Amino acid sequence: MNAQNRFQFLGEDNLDEISAWLRQNLNGKRLAILADDNTAEACLPILDSLDDDQITNAELIVVPKGAESKSLEIAEGVCENLLEQNYDRNTLLLNLGGGVVTDLGGFVASIYKRGIQFVNIPTTLLGMVDAAVGGKTGVNLGYSKNQIGRFAQAEQVFISPVFLESLPSNEKISGFAEMLKHALIADRKHWDHLLQKSYNKLSLEDIRTSVLIKEKICALDPFEKADRKKLNLGHNFGHAIEAWFLEKGKQIRHGDCVAEGLVIESFAAEAKVGLNPNLAAEIRAGIRKFFPKMDLTSKDLKALLKYLGQDKKNKSGSMRFSLLKDFALVQFDVELSMQEIEQSFARYLEEK
Repeated sequence: MNAQNRFQFLGEDNLDEISAWLRQNLNGKRLAILADDNTAEACLPILDSLDDDQITNAELIVVPKGAESKSLEIAEGVCENLLEQNYDRNTLLLNLGGGVVTDLGGFVASIYKRGIQFVNIPTTLLGMVDAAVGGKTGVNLGYSKNQIGRFAQAEQVFISPVFLESLPSNEKISGFAEMLKHALIADRKHWDHLLQKSYNKLSLEDIRTSVLIKEKICALDPFEKADRKKLNLGHNFGHAIEAWFLEKGKQIRHGDCVAEGLVIESFAAEAKVGLNPNLAAEIRAGIRKFFPKMDLTSKDLKALLKYLGQDKKNKSGSMRFSLLKDFALVQFDVELSMQEIEQSFARYLEEK
């Protein structure tokens, strides 16, 4: 399927395209809907307003909100629910939610009965521009991010800012970090535009631009053998910070962690791949316009190193990073020594 054909970008006036697609593609399949506590309350009524029997008659499976639902235990529970309702392989699972729901639902769909089809309707900005795009599905293992999962493509992804209306501003900003990352990877003009636009004033076209940057890369390298690794920019430290905070029992947004990872790894990029220091400082200033510095200290590095060592991007025991050399120029599989990592973190701690 052509990458752009996998996505429908919808406004309030054409949400009925969801019903039209279902009528054309269900073809006798049973429909089940996966949501979390939040989206079942705030977003399911938007689908119900389409007055579509296909949707209203579907089995609704609700999981608890939050990152804790990205677990094997919850995935097993969703599978058991499907089994109890006699859903067979001729099933379509509609994932209605943010990144947790689309990651979890895609993973369940990829393993239930050895694979059923699924559709994503992301309801957060992070889900729209990141989690629901590219075919990565999975769950966490303890506090370590996405250690169990599969590559599995949604049949269709419906993206509409209508679902963002119930989202508080502090949740929208999480997805904005990924949009900034996409701009760094691919498009200086998009970066400048986003810095002027801000996360509360995004148009459907802004979201479309970010989605298609990621999807274009993923379509060329679906299994992350080469260029798709560019999308890991900021994510080594980002995932490590996220895991460390979860271990401490502190709730934290994924986007805040990615933003911090982009800052920390910009220091490594200066030293290792020749990112211009003035450009690096400009990038850090752009990120800090929206994401204040976290309260991390030198004492946190030991814990972060533990999670950095568990990162899926590592190879043969060495820590591999994707580092920015210039706008739209990312070097991946860059090996950093322990000393280089410590020096980058030390420079980050000195940042004003």
